[in-house]
Amino acid sequence: MNLVTLKRSICLVLLTVFMTGPVSAEPPLTPEAYVTIDLSAQAVTVEGIYQRLVRLQENPYDDEDQLRVGQMVQDEVGLIFEEYGVTKTEFLKYGAAHESEINQWLQENPSTASEYDALEQRRTALSNQIRAIKE
Repeated sequence: MNLVTLKRSICLVLLTVFMTGPVSAEPPLTPEAYVTIDLSAQAVTVEGIYQRLVRLQENPYDDEDQLRVGQMVQDEVGLIFEEYGVTKTEFLKYGAAHESEINQWLQENPSTASEYDALEQRRTALSNQIRAIKE
């Protein structure tokens, strides 16, 4: 096989890969999957707030540590999206486009809906503690 033939073969392979790539632009989301992803991401975020509070109590002047915790939380949330095979953008677009279906699903599943309230209460309490330390 000469160099020209090799280059043509590589071009054909690359062209085939690009032409036969995923066609579906719609992420694999349902209202239930959306809520599961959202609750997981929010739980990780609230845990991150707790970790920031603990570290702030131990060392209130270490801003770099606070940034590291924030980055770790962002990375973990990113992994949640990867695990479900959606990007953050796809997730947000789905939520905006299917808000009524998501709300309907939550009305039909009140125990899951109550998880949002519990997370929000914990987030508020932790945020208030952080605010009090910083003041």
